[in-house]
Amino acid sequence: IWLRELGFGMNCAFTKDRMVSDIGTYERMCGIHLSLGAKHGVYNKPPIRRSEAKHHVDVFAVTECVMLDDEVVYRDGAWQV
Repeated sequence: IWLRELGFGMNCAFTKDRMVSDIGTYERMCGIHLSLGAKHGVYNKPPIRRSEAKHHVDVFAVTECVMLDDEVVYRDGAWQV
């Protein structure tokens, strides 16, 4: 499985308790998200055949803490840096 995207959302106005209908808004929500799959079917990438890469899955992780190089950068719904 390809990891298409690792995103760090910075917008504290959107939370899991303040729901919205636009999926793109969730990518901006304070926290992390992943996009799994080879690619989005709309975008051409020569090494990946279109017929094999029509789908991807967005994952919005619920996590208490994110660490980079042994430093806490996200904790309890807020960025620490």
